[in-house]
Formats: sequence, structure tokens, C-alpha cells
Amino acid sequence: MGKASNELHATNRWLYIAGIFLLLWALFWSVDELVMYICLGGAAFSVAQYLIKNWDKKIPVQRRHADDGRKKETPVEGFGDLIKKLSQANPADAAVRSKIVTLILGASISFVVLIIVLGVVFGDDDFVQSPNLQRARDFYYNNQYDSAAHYYGLAALEDSDNPDIYVEHGNVLFVTKRYDQALSLYNQALTIDERHSDAQYNKGLVYFEQKRYREAIRITTNILYFDPSYFQAMLLVGDCHYNLNEPDSALRFYEGAYVNNYRSSQLTHMMAYLYDNRGDQKRAIELYRETINLDSANVDVYERLAELLPPQEGNWYRTRAAQLKQGTDW
Repeated sequence: MGKASNELHATNRWLYIAGIFLLLWALFWSVDELVMYICLGGAAFSVAQYLIKNWDKKIPVQRRHADDGRKKETPVEGFGDLIKKLSQANPADAAVRSKIVTLILGASISFVVLIIVLGVVFGDDDFVQSPNLQRARDFYYNNQYDSAAHYYGLAALEDSDNPDIYVEHGNVLFVTKRYDQALSLYNQALTIDERHSDAQYNKGLVYFEQKRYREAIRITTNILYFDPSYFQAMLLVGDCHYNLNEPDSALRFYEGAYVNNYRSSQLTHMMAYLYDNRGDQKRAIELYRETINLDSANVDVYERLAELLPPQEGNWYRTRAAQLKQGTDW
């Protein structure tokens, strides 16, 4: 009994060691890539040792003897014994074939699971992230743009073929209104990947801010050839056409964003306004009402609905507009 307990404890010890390796991995994975591999390798080795110990140990099983009723210990075959027996058995035996099929199926499933796990762990670009890139993102999210720009520059030196770094670096310069520098970085990203949607879109934003609307339309429309559901590009192109006093073209792109399930009170209000000016009051009323559902404090929409709707219904919207102006509730 004591020997069996010691063997069980020795086997379980490998699970404890695996847990320690995983804990070390969780604490130090971002320090260095080598540390991460050592910890994961140690955990995998420890789990394998635990499984081998369980497979190979013989567990006594009590069974009643047929003749005298006495209990007798019969060892259960370990994994190694099973492989040995299969190698010596007759392949034509149905039981043997069944065991072989089970082994092959189990091995195949295990292999697929292993591939999936490794793909999830090592296929994520952010999983092994350079410290400079992480610092750059931290500074950016904390609105410390000069520090973010510095570390994005260092990250680009480490991974010069990564277009995302140039796009993120360009975004830092964009929010600080350094448009020409941002444009240069977006162009660098597009040199690496000419179809990079975010680089194209952000380049279009730069042109929009510089009032270069035709150039913004040209570069942003390219995105829609490869990604027709990119609603941000549709909104930007629509804004460009609107600023160029081309309401029909603007409405066409706004409708594209709307059809792709983008909803905001700004979009529905703009669409309602354009339909209203076009003379399609029925569609305008629908969109004005949807705008109120998204933004119940829009006084201009209440006032316009009061003008468009029959007096009895319009009075309700007129009253509500007055209450909002006075800062009173219902």
C-alpha cells in the first residue's frame, strides 16, 4: 500500500512541475522569446512524463478466483505492453485490428489538436511582441504621443517589414496634425503591402484634412474594390463628395455604409437631410425618426419633423423641441 502511494505521488509530481512551468510562462513570456519556449517545452515534457508513468505502471485489480473464491491480483497491461502485444499479434485478428484502428484514430486526433493549439499560440502576431512596440502602444493609448512616436520608430527598426507598425506610427503623427509625416509613413506601409486597407484609409483621412478631396476619394475608393464592406471608407468618400457639393454621390456612399449595417445618429441625420433636400420626404421622415431613436436630444430633428408631419402629430415634436431647448423633461 505504501509503495503504491509513493508511486502515485511520484507520478503526480510531474503535474505539479508542469503547473510550475506554466506559471513561469505566464509571468515571464513577454521578457524573452527563449524563456517562453523553455517554459512551454518544460510543461509539455512534464505532462508527457505524467502520461507515460500512468500508462506504464501496472495497477492491481482484484478479481474473484473461479475455483476457491479467493481474490487474486491481476496486473492491467501498460501502454508499452499493449504495443508489444500488437507487434506480435496476428493482423487478421478482428480484436487486434480494432485496437490498431483505435490507436491510429487517437493519434490522429491528438495530432490535429496539437496543431490547432500551436497555431493559436504561435500564430498570433501580438503573442510575441517586441517591448518597444508594446511601449509605443501603451504611450499612444495614454495620449503620450511624443513618447509613442519614439518607440514606434525603434519598433520599426526591429521589424522593418511590418506595415502595421508604420500605420500605427502614422496614426500618432496624424492625431498631432503632422500630416505630411503621417502621409510618409502610410506610404511606407503601402510599399510593403499595397492593399493594406488601414494604410489606404488613413492616407485618405490625411488628404481629407488637407482638403484634397479628389485625392482622398481616389485612394479610399481603392479599398472598396477589395473590401466592399469597409464602411469607414464609404463614409469618408461620402464626406468628400458632400464637401465637393455633390450630394447625390455622397448619398450613394452613405447608403452603402447604411446597408452594411453601420448606424449612427450622424449618418442617419445626414442621409435624412439629403433625402429631404432631394424632395423625398417619406424617406427623410423615416431617417429623422431613426435619428431620434439613436439620439433623443437632437433638437433640430424634432423641429424638422414638426414641419414635415401633419399638425396633430407634428405638435408633439414641436413641444418636445421646446422642452429640450428649455432643458426640461417630459
